[in-house]
Amino acid sequence: MADGTGKANQRAESLRRMFPQRPPEPITPPLPVEEPKPEPRRRWPIAVAAVALLGVAGVAGALSLREPGEASLPPVQIGQGFPPVAPPSFDVTPPVPVASATPPSLSPAASAPDASGYAPQRATRPATVPGAGPITATKATVPDAGPITAYSACAVGKSVLFRATFADGFDYHHVFIDTDGDAATGYQITEVEGGFGADYLLENEFFYKSTGPGWDWREMDGESPLQVRSRDGYLWRLRADYGGVRAVFNGSDDADPEIFTAVTPVRSC
Repeated sequence: MADGTGKANQRAESLRRMFPQRPPEPITPPLPVEEPKPEPRRRWPIAVAAVALLGVAGVAGALSLREPGEASLPPVQIGQGFPPVAPPSFDVTPPVPVASATPPSLSPAASAPDASGYAPQRATRPATVPGAGPITATKATVPDAGPITAYSACAVGKSVLFRATFADGFDYHHVFIDTDGDAATGYQITEVEGGFGADYLLENEFFYKSTGPGWDWREMDGESPLQVRSRDGYLWRLRADYGGVRAVFNGSDDADPEIFTAVTPVRSC
């Protein structure tokens, strides 16, 4: 055991001689390492949080100021725009329409049928004339005697005037007007010898145009051609193109037979 220890010591001494011992190197302390600094916080989340807190505080204040009876009202929205515009009121009284003035006209125009919806009337009994025989220009009621007197048709300027005096009892006062002298056109009056074709008809204050050989008429629009009605005297005024070339005056009602005058030519007044 002692021999083994001695050999070990010898070996150690031999190694020290071969590798002399270096002086110990000074121990340098480690340099301090700076810890990474945290990134700066962004300020906008803080601003948003502050605005939200202010909004919540405003809503809470508004709710706390409401009266007890306003509990059912909806809360005020943050950032709400202008209040809605209320719809207009419909309680406005409309203006009273003012009728436009109608230009004067000597006679109606043939453009608007059935202006009043009134239809011309005639007697239900056959026509008779004092004396026997058909109506002619010489055998008929004379102008100065009978149920229809002082009748005439005359042209003055651009108008034609029709005058007649009717005895009492007539409901319908007629003037049948022939504009072309053709007995085959317009309403056929068979009581007149040689025939009479009425293209237009005056009845009281109305004016009509014939639409066929029978009792078919269309009312003309415009102002009434009746100018004067004094007792039983009538005066009608028409434009010259409606006045025609000859006329027959007639009076009728629902009880008595019709009365016709002689055929009267349109002359100058």
